[in-house]
Amino acid sequence: MKPKVPTRLPPVADWRAELRRARRGMLVFWAFALPFLVLCLWSEEATFPDPWPLYAMALMLICLSLWTGRLRSGRDYRAAGLIGGDRSVIASYPAIVQKGLLQAVEAGASEDDLMPPGYRVLWRLGIPVAPPAFAGFLTRFLVLYGTVFVLLPLWMVIDAWTWDVENKVAMITWGLALLAIIVAVLSAIEAQRKQLVGLPSWREFRRMHG
Repeated sequence: MKPKVPTRLPPVADWRAELRRARRGMLVFWAFALPFLVLCLWSEEATFPDPWPLYAMALMLICLSLWTGRLRSGRDYRAAGLIGGDRSVIASYPAIVQKGLLQAVEAGASEDDLMPPGYRVLWRLGIPVAPPAFAGFLTRFLVLYGTVFVLLPLWMVIDAWTWDVENKVAMITWGLALLAIIVAVLSAIEAQRKQLVGLPSWREFRRMHG
């Protein structure tokens, strides 16, 4: 039996307007959440000797949520716009990536299989990494681990160096290893989505369209 193609969400009439609405919602959320975080970290009971790395982590999350609007809505409105036929969404990406994304849309790829934030950053830098709909386990693992690491563990590692505890290096190493295991499991699960839309490997696609 042929695997079922992932179900797409309902189309978005005006993805730019929806993205702006989602961003406004995130601004309201952070307007209440950020002061609470600051009070917690600066309270007398706070156990963090130098809280600035945690502020940096919060800033990264704020920037990500305002850029994508996804922490509020759960939808990727840029990907929804591409599915709806707006090619201007991918105009700044490498040509081979644009071709791959358009073929992924034609094959029925869902919003989650098109343009996650980590991939967008690489594409904007001119790095033609495989779109998720074409990516295998290794590509997914490296991009996802790098994205998660920059958003959270990096700043926690920096903060941990200020802690006066024994076996600090071992604690950080085991933490990063645990993160790698979790990301590997998620990447293996997500890699199966490529089989659902029936696209070739990225190497084959580049050979055909390069």
